[in-house]
Amino acid sequence: MILRALTVLMTLFINYAAATTLDDIKPHSPTQSPWNEQWFYYINDPEAGYIKVSLQTYILGDSPSLQEKGYVHVVFTPLEGATRVYDYFFDDVQLSGGNPEDAYAFSYRIPGVVEADQDHIELTLPDLYFASERIGPHEHYWGWPNPGATPFGLIGELPFIENRWFVFSLGTLTHYSYSDQYVSHEGQATAYIDKLWTTNQGKGFAYIMATSDNVRLMFSGGEDGGVPLELWAGKYRSSTSNVTFYPSLEGLSVHKTLNACSGEITVEFSKLTHKLVLHAKADQEDFYDSEMPSVIVFKAEKPVMKTMNAELSIDLYHFNKLVEKTHLPQGILEFGGDWYCRRK
Repeated sequence: MILRALTVLMTLFINYAAATTLDDIKPHSPTQSPWNEQWFYYINDPEAGYIKVSLQTYILGDSPSLQEKGYVHVVFTPLEGATRVYDYFFDDVQLSGGNPEDAYAFSYRIPGVVEADQDHIELTLPDLYFASERIGPHEHYWGWPNPGATPFGLIGELPFIENRWFVFSLGTLTHYSYSDQYVSHEGQATAYIDKLWTTNQGKGFAYIMATSDNVRLMFSGGEDGGVPLELWAGKYRSSTSNVTFYPSLEGLSVHKTLNACSGEITVEFSKLTHKLVLHAKADQEDFYDSEMPSVIVFKAEKPVMKTMNAELSIDLYHFNKLVEKTHLPQGILEFGGDWYCRRK
């Protein structure tokens, strides 16, 4: 009864006036330091692998002003072979809300290096070139009336929550071009997009995501520094199913087993009509450590361990009957904060 009441409350308030909206894709004005804002893009070409582009701004805690600096993070995980990680820091970053006549417009520029807005990205970096252009509609996490609400509903909008985050698109058809000193790829791909702005690192968290021609999924859970509770939420969408799991406490309608040192997690989500069992695993050598912004900006003791080479399996039940089994050979898996495992 308590679980049902909690779920109803979270659902009722998911479009609360203070909630994130799609317009939050625009840059925000920092009011304190430290500070970090991120535009994340995961591009999946089933013939090539995953490309991640993270465009960020940041302010260190000891900065004498609230002038933001720029950071660009690019990762390529091919279907076969080693992951390549590229990091670049810039003193000059130019942000704006973009053309007010365009829906959800924004602009992120580093002169001569980055040109990005709501429809395209172009990176001209010392070690690589990347460009993408949206050619299809965005698939937002939620429907009407607020497709830009955070997956965690009202809980994620409470004033003491330090991380503001939402999924802008579970899958957007994109034309892309990528080249570095080893390979060159061009073609159509599916892009997942999310947005984060924050003044602190999460206490402990896991993040599991995949986007492909037929399947989109995103599940995230953990503890925010402002709330001493472990919450999970997520969505699974395929050609035959579209199931959303509203935010819930671990131990109630969510149960997990996690061993970051073996690169493995299993999470079971339940609600009245559906149950979903998600298993994700990656070899330790497929993870890399990301210190930005966790260690560099927020002075966290631990970085975040990340991979785009996790093997995912999903069992979906409808009224306790297995209706769908999905296997994805590549997906995103991350462990951060207290859930990080120091492997070296």
